[in-house]
Amino acid sequence: MTLDEIMDSLKENEMLLADGLEAGLIGMCAVTGRAVYDSEKCIEALMKSCECYYGEAREFFEYNTLRSVAYFGDKAPIFVDLAEVPDAADSTAV
Repeated sequence: MTLDEIMDSLKENEMLLADGLEAGLIGMCAVTGRAVYDSEKCIEALMKSCECYYGEAREFFEYNTLRSVAYFGDKAPIFVDLAEVPDAADSTAV
């Protein structure tokens, strides 16, 4: 599914989107149909739009976005912190 198709589906199902954080949208939850955002990409988008440093953008994101999501109910977006997965070629097997 392309991001355009995901956006169409989210809008069709009246799911809430994170205003101004479109660059952080990475998909849609297969179970709930909610928008899924990469937190780091959202912070990077805030750094560009607000012309601020990482710490300031992170604080803004946590206070103004993450804290408010709980009040929006079943249609609220989901924000995830993606794990860094090492390359299989980089790992050493013992």
